Amino acid sequence: MSTTSRKYSSHVRQILIPCFVLSAITGILTGGIIFLFRICAAFVIEKSDLIYGYVRANPAFLPLLLLGAAALGGIAYLLMRFFPSCRGGDAQTTITVLRGFIPLKWLPNTIILFISSLLSYFSGIPLGEEGTSVQLGAAVGKGTVKLFSSKKRSARAWDRYIMTGGACGGFAAATGAPLTAILFAFDEAHRRFSPIIFMATATATLSSWGVLQCLCALFNVEARLFVLETPKILPMRYLWAPVIVGILCGLLAILFAKGYTFVDRFLEKTLKKVPQAVKIISAFVIIALFGFISADLIGSGHNIIHHLIDGHAPVWYLLLLYLAVRSVVFLFVSSLEITGGLSVPAMAVGAIVGSISAKALTAIGIFPEEYASVLVIVGVCSFMAATNRAPLNAMTFGCEALFGFTNLISIAIGVAFAFIVIEPLGVTAFSDIVIEDKIHTASHGKEVHVVDAHFTARSHAFITGKEVRDILWPANCAVLSVDKQDVEHPTIQAGDVLHIRYRTFDPEETYKTIESIVGRQKVDPGLKDVHQGDENYTIPEP
Repeated sequence: MSTTSRKYSSHVRQILIPCFVLSAITGILTGGIIFLFRICAAFVIEKSDLIYGYVRANPAFLPLLLLGAAALGGIAYLLMRFFPSCRGGDAQTTITVLRGFIPLKWLPNTIILFISSLLSYFSGIPLGEEGTSVQLGAAVGKGTVKLFSSKKRSARAWDRYIMTGGACGGFAAATGAPLTAILFAFDEAHRRFSPIIFMATATATLSSWGVLQCLCALFNVEARLFVLETPKILPMRYLWAPVIVGILCGLLAILFAKGYTFVDRFLEKTLKKVPQAVKIISAFVIIALFGFISADLIGSGHNIIHHLIDGHAPVWYLLLLYLAVRSVVFLFVSSLEITGGLSVPAMAVGAIVGSISAKALTAIGIFPEEYASVLVIVGVCSFMAATNRAPLNAMTFGCEALFGFTNLISIAIGVAFAFIVIEPLGVTAFSDIVIEDKIHTASHGKEVHVVDAHFTARSHAFITGKEVRDILWPANCAVLSVDKQDVEHPTIQAGDVLHIRYRTFDPEETYKTIESIVGRQKVDPGLKDVHQGDENYTIPEP
C-alpha cells in the first residue's frame, strides 16, 4: 500500500468513520428522545394551564394550589440534591460540560433531567424546553460513545466531540433551527472553529432534525418552535428604530449580568442560614401565586413571544409589569439552578423590550404600528446576542425560527448596537457569569495541581493526523510546544513529543484523558507538579 493510500485509510478509520457514524447514531437517538420530551412537555403545560385557569375562576382552591406547588418544589429539591449533575439543565450547564470543566453522567442526566424539567413546566416555572433538550442531547452523545465506540481506549477522546453534536442536535430538535444549532457549537459552546467539530455537529444536527421532522409528520405534530407569518419588510427610512431597540437590549443585558451577581450573593450570603430546600420550595410557591394573578407572568414566555409578534400586545403598563416580574423571577430561578432552559425566557424579555419600544414610538407618531412585529423580532435577537455574546447565532436564529429573512438588516443593526453598548464597558456576558458560577461551584474546596509533562504521540492514537487546534484538550490544558519528527507534516505524527501543562483538581483523571488523546505512554512523561505561583508554569484561569 502506498503512503498516500495509508494516509487516506488512516484518515477514514480514525476521523471519518467514528465522527460520522457515532454522530449519526447520536442525532437519530436525540431526535427521537426530544420528540418524546416535547410531547410530554406540551401535555404537562396544557394541564398546568387548565389548573391555573380553574383556580383563577375558583379562588377558594388557591391554598390547595400553593400546597401542590410546595410539594412539587420539595420533589425538585430532592432530585437536585441526589443528582447534583442534573442541576440547572440549561445550555450554560451543557457548555460547561462541553468545555471539560464539569463531568456528565449520561444515564442519570437523561432520566432525571427529563423528569425534573417536566416538574418545572407543570409548576409554571419561567424556564424553557431548549436548555433541557441541549443537555439531553449531550447526555445521549456521551452514552453513544460509551455504548457504540469500537475502541474503548480512545472513546474518552471522542466524548466531547460527539456530546457537542448531541447538544446541537437537541437544540435543532427543540427549536426547528438546524443552522443555528450548528453555529451554537462555534459561537457559544467552544468559541472556535474546528473541522472535526463541524463534521460531528453537522451530522448529528441534521440527523436529529430529520428524525424529528419525520416523527412530527407521522404523528401530525408541529415541528417548529414558533408558527409565525413572515413579517413585513421594515422600510429603510425606519432603520433607526432597531438602533433604539438594540441599545435598550444592551443596557438591559448589563442589568441582567449585574442582577444575577447580586441575586446569587443575596441567596448565598444574606440568606445563608435558610436551607436550600426552603429556597426552592418558596420559589415554586411564589411562582404559583404569580400564576394565580396572570398566566403571562409564568411559563417559558413562548406564548408571549407569539402574541407580541402576531400584534396582540397588551397595554404598555402591563408590558412593563411583565418585564419587571419576569426579569426578577428569571434571575432567581436561574441562580437557584432549577431545571429548565434560560434561552426562551430571555427571548421573551427581549420581545417585551421590542414591543414596548414599538408602542412608545407609535404613541409619539414617528413609527407606524404595522411594523411593530419587526421590532419585537429585533428585540429577541438583540437581547439573545447581548446576554450570550453570540451575535451570529442570534441573527441566524432570528432568520430561521422567527422568519426574519426579510428583515436581516434590521436584525443585524439591533444586534450590532447591543454590542456597541456592552463591549466598551467590558461587562461579562450574563451567560459567561452563569458558566463561571457553575465552574466555581464544581471546584469549590478542591486542591489545584499544575502539572508539566512531555507526552509522545503513539501510532494509531487519536491525535495522529490531526492538528493541535483540532483537539478538545482537557480544561485548562495548554500545549506549549511540539517537537516534530518531520517538520513538513502540519499534523501530529507518531513520535512527535508534546510539551503540555495543565491545571487540574484530579491529576489522575486528567492524565487518563490526555493518554486517550496521545496514546498510552511507554516512557515516563516526566510529570512534574509545579508551583502555581511561578509565572513560568502558570496557565490562564478558566
